[in-house]
Amino acid sequence: MCRHGGSRRRWTGRRPARRPHRLTGSQAATGGGQRPQRDIPFTLRRRLNWGDSDTAEIGYAGRFVDFAVEAVEVWWEAVLGINWYGLKRQGMGNPMVGLKLDFHSPLVAGDRMDVAVRIEHLGRASIGYRVDGYKVGGGLSFSGRLDHALVDDVHSAAIRAHPFPDEWRRLIDGYRRECELEPQGVRSRRAVLDF
Repeated sequence: MCRHGGSRRRWTGRRPARRPHRLTGSQAATGGGQRPQRDIPFTLRRRLNWGDSDTAEIGYAGRFVDFAVEAVEVWWEAVLGINWYGLKRQGMGNPMVGLKLDFHSPLVAGDRMDVAVRIEHLGRASIGYRVDGYKVGGGLSFSGRLDHALVDDVHSAAIRAHPFPDEWRRLIDGYRRECELEPQGVRSRRAVLDF
């Protein structure tokens, strides 16, 4: 017995096994991943961290490309039910073929932003996204367009365009119709009665 009344433990050189991490509450409901703030249009909230800023102490322009791509990637999983890694496992890819960003007002470290994703065009094997970033509690910070192609045989010399499957096309068209309801005040799929 030790002086403090407890039993003496002998060090075995091994750490006790850790219990597995359990997801709770909203983490369990979303699988622990990122959740949209709104789903019409799909909107992802993120924080501008210190490492995202430049020497002028505002958001570094190059990081906004990452923010836009990140929102589109999460949109894929939320709307089409597949992430880009799952797409790769199927031998397909979704490379960016065009990009344009415009900056409207600066963000500084600590600011939160909502990045909204809309569909501007859907071609046979291409898709154009409109991405708008708003400072939470403020105005438009950046807007842009990202154009992507859907391809297969992505890691070979035979890479070629792959038409969007009918099921994905149906989901994307449904999402576009839902976004058209935004001017009427609809911000959630729960408010959409029939599609």
